[in-house]
Amino acid sequence: MASQASFIVQARPETVHSRRDPAVLKTYSVKKKGRALATGLSIGDAAVAGHLCLIEDAKDIDRFIDGSILVTVATDPDWVSIMKRAAAIITDHGGRTSHAAIVSRELGVPAVVGTGDATYVLHTDQEVTVSCAEGDVGFVYEGVSDITTTTVDLTDLPPVRTNIMLNLASPSAAYR
Repeated sequence: MASQASFIVQARPETVHSRRDPAVLKTYSVKKKGRALATGLSIGDAAVAGHLCLIEDAKDIDRFIDGSILVTVATDPDWVSIMKRAAAIITDHGGRTSHAAIVSRELGVPAVVGTGDATYVLHTDQEVTVSCAEGDVGFVYEGVSDITTTTVDLTDLPPVRTNIMLNLASPSAAYR
């Protein structure tokens, strides 16, 4: 009988959910949207508006403006210093397990990854709204949209006598 080897690929404490107040649910709604400029995979569930900062190469990260929305081809560990200072992240490449997706989830920063063409259609100083609040697809809208944040204190909800069960084919839809 052949022996099987086991490997641990990565193990570290998860940070985003451990920092959140478990008794509070925050949701975002985007109204008066501009034209959709780019779409990709939605990472996180927030929405933000602001100015873009397009940086295509890690050697230029010193040009990043704190609090702006980072637009780039893809990220790697060299980009973490500015990812921490970004309001949101948009990448041409990447999926749910890409560097940009993993780090943005850990930082609690909304990201739209795998757009295919963000670095071609978006430009520095452009005002946009990044929405990860609309399900699995993330949107980059032209201009500043109306973003409404709703906070629900879960401790105020009455107890239920029914066992609530979910079939989560789409985990991002759990709270909807």
